Amino acid sequence: NFRQMPVDSSFYGIAATVVAPDGDGDGIEDSIDGTFNGVFNDQSTVFSDDFTDQHLAGLTFGSIIARSGDIVTVADLPAEGVILSGNGAAGGLPQLVRACTNPVVDIFLNAGDTFIATCGSFLGETLAGPVTVTVGMNIDVTIPAGAIVFIEELPGSILSISHLGGSGTPDIVIDDKGVLTNLGSDDSPFVTILDSDADGVPDGDDMCPATVIPESVPTVRLGTNRWALVDDDFAFDTIAAKGKGPGRSYSTADTAGCSCEQIIVEQGLGKGHTKFGCSISAMDDWVKLVNR
Repeated sequence: NFRQMPVDSSFYGIAATVVAPDGDGDGIEDSIDGTFNGVFNDQSTVFSDDFTDQHLAGLTFGSIIARSGDIVTVADLPAEGVILSGNGAAGGLPQLVRACTNPVVDIFLNAGDTFIATCGSFLGETLAGPVTVTVGMNIDVTIPAGAIVFIEELPGSILSISHLGGSGTPDIVIDDKGVLTNLGSDDSPFVTILDSDADGVPDGDDMCPATVIPESVPTVRLGTNRWALVDDDFAFDTIAAKGKGPGRSYSTADTAGCSCEQIIVEQGLGKGHTKFGCSISAMDDWVKLVNR
């Protein structure tokens, strides 16, 4: 099987047609159809979702996460990465490709979209689009046709997003947890803190990377001097005792991004904590553990 994908790439400045051998019909070019862990695991004879050019001296790898009922075309672009093409029905659900690490980037492709992706940080160029990519689960970057984005994860969970397009290239639009920013080709990089689960704790300091706020604890009611994240902020809630009380307060910064339900699992606590919230001793023990 051979799939043809038209490409008009500004990397080359000329129109070109990529002819991608695809023996198993999964949309991934045979030469990059597989995974790499020191050696190439060839998946070109079985319908699969993984791709990599690491065995070809490249840096780019990833997986097709959602095909939305159609083929996502993934072709090798030697020395540059891969070319992704969306082939879903017009107006249908977008197709999803997940690529790279540090940062992990989700690439959403609609029908007719064409996008070049390169790992080693993340470099992306929209050839036909626009194409939206998501970083850290809650930062959306919309890249119009002709624009090039460079996304880099720096020490301290700092995320830097740069527009590398030439003068006059359309703006990239960044949606950082609901706050929109237009990034032009002449602008300084957009910088934000990477907090993938939006719990107020940067990813690099977060011991519980999938915190949900509000959480499911307590399942019965919040007890006196029991603690849980029952509303939409980062402060643990409680029912105060009558009188002076213990004078405690806790936040997700104190617990390294962990909720009561996550502390229960990690510490193997009993059902009473699930029903009524985490006790003071459970909270104190956890805070001491994660702040050693």
